Amino acid sequence: MDDLATLRLMLDWGADEALGDQPISRMNAIPAVLLAAPTVPAASASVPAVQFLADLSAVATVTALYDAWTNFDGCPLRATATSTVRPSGLIGARVLLLGDAPSADDDRSGAAFSGATGVVVDRVLGSAGLDRSHVLLAHFVPWRPPGNRPPSDAEMRACLPFVNRLLRLSGATFIGLMGQAACRVLLGTDARLSRLRGRWQDMMLSDGGAPMSTLAMAPAETWLRTANSRRDTWADFVLLRSTLDTSV
Repeated sequence: MDDLATLRLMLDWGADEALGDQPISRMNAIPAVLLAAPTVPAASASVPAVQFLADLSAVATVTALYDAWTNFDGCPLRATATSTVRPSGLIGARVLLLGDAPSADDDRSGAAFSGATGVVVDRVLGSAGLDRSHVLLAHFVPWRPPGNRPPSDAEMRACLPFVNRLLRLSGATFIGLMGQAACRVLLGTDARLSRLRGRWQDMMLSDGGAPMSTLAMAPAETWLRTANSRRDTWADFVLLRSTLDTSV
C-alpha cells in the first residue's frame, strides 16, 4: 500500500487529527480526571471563580457558563477541537434543542448547527412555524470528536455537570434531545430512539429542581435522509408545535 492510499484509509477510519509522535490513550485518563474534580478557571471578570464542578451553581448566565466550559480541562476533546461550539438561537427561548456533538462545520464556525446541517434545521423549523429566534440550539459536548465519531460515555459524563447547568440557565420549558447519547445519559435508558420518540417524558436534574419536559428526537443530520425519517421528524415537530400552542 502506497503512502497516499494509507492516508486515505486513515481518513476513512476517522484518524484525521495529528496529535503527536506517540499514540495517547486519552480514554484511560478520564476516570482519574473526574475523580480529581478538575478546576474550571475563570476566563474573564464576568465568570465567577468556580473551583469545582459541583460549584457550577455559581455561574449565573449561559455566556458565563460557556466561558468556564471553554477552559475546562476534564474532557480530552477540547485538545483536538478547533473551537468550543457555543449555542445559536435565542437564550431564554421556551425550546432548547440539544444535539450530541458538533459537526465539522460547527467546529470551524464555533456556532451550533452551522453549514449543511444548519440549513436542514432551519428548513424543518420553518415548516413548523419556528426559526432560530424561537429556539436555543446547543450540543451536549461542545467539542467535535475526531472523525465525527459519537462522543464516548466518558466524554458525556465529563460534560454532564455543564449540561445540567445549561438546561437550568437556558430558561427553556421543553427540551428536544436530538441524539441517542443525550437520551441515554439524561433519561438513563439504553432504549432506541425509535422507542423513545413520539411522547413527552419528565427528566429530573441533579440540582433537585423541578422536572423538565423532554422529547426524544433523531439527530438533525438524519432528519431528511429517508422517507421514514422525514415522517418521524415532521410528527415530532407537530407535537412540539401543538404543545407550545396549548401550554401557558
